[in-house]
Amino acid sequence: MPLLHNSAAVSILVVAKLDDQVEAINAALRDAGQAVHCHKVDKLADLEACYLQHQPLLIAIFENASKTNLGSAVATMATVEPCIPIILITNDVSEASIAGAMALGARDAVSLGNTVRLQTVALRELRACQNELSLRKVMHSASQFKHELHALKQVSVDAIADIQEGIIVNANPAWLELFGFPADTDLAGLPIMDL
Repeated sequence: MPLLHNSAAVSILVVAKLDDQVEAINAALRDAGQAVHCHKVDKLADLEACYLQHQPLLIAIFENASKTNLGSAVATMATVEPCIPIILITNDVSEASIAGAMALGARDAVSLGNTVRLQTVALRELRACQNELSLRKVMHSASQFKHELHALKQVSVDAIADIQEGIIVNANPAWLELFGFPADTDLAGLPIMDL
């Protein structure tokens, strides 16, 4: 099942020594129905710059990539964008190696030898990342809307009070004036029936 509902390719960073390793990830995900655009990262020191340039939704790190340190990659991404998942590509996948990779901050460890598992893990992590980024965007929009609504209520000449389950949550200056309260009175938490 493809991740996106349109034809846009998902960007993925692949920290690897060989172009064939990058192509293997690309082919596996395309075979799973996910349009991807893989970008090779030669050195771990380039990870942050590559992230900023390509805005990937997944980072795959080959264990045999030159001087690759999974913990360093996780630490780098924690400061740049912590929700971007990192998976380790290794030749030896066992419960111990998966646990070790996860202890260092990777979401999972997979091998090129088990393409179905690689596809499943990568698609799961892409979906989770996309959902988290979408949720973050919605929460930001809701927060911005709430702030704008609060600002509008404060300058409104109409008396407005927010009441939830019989408790005053907020009252604008016009409402306070209408009921004879000083403008700096905070009625939040007061039951409306007490008035």
